[in-house]
Amino acid sequence: MPTLSVHVSDNALELVDIKDMDYEAQLNGGVAEFTNNLNADALANALDSLDGELGDISSDALFADVQANVNFRIPDRHEGGAFRIGRRAVLDGRVDY
Repeated sequence: MPTLSVHVSDNALELVDIKDMDYEAQLNGGVAEFTNNLNADALANALDSLDGELGDISSDALFADVQANVNFRIPDRHEGGAFRIGRRAVLDGRVDY
């Protein structure tokens, strides 16, 4: 029977949310708006929003713990057995903004 377990910090989930906000497209749109119309409002709003998001998670610890296992069981009347094959990855880091 295969099993998978994933544990991540809230700050790591916030990084995923930041990626989903697609700040690259917002910044590109703001630069295009400034280039075409000399209006910097969209660019300033995108930069302020990104600055706030990164400032919120700066210097906080990030971690993820991922385990994947496959368990085998061999039943027998006299001598049975069970085997487990697995891998584990533990990641940690810090956002320095």
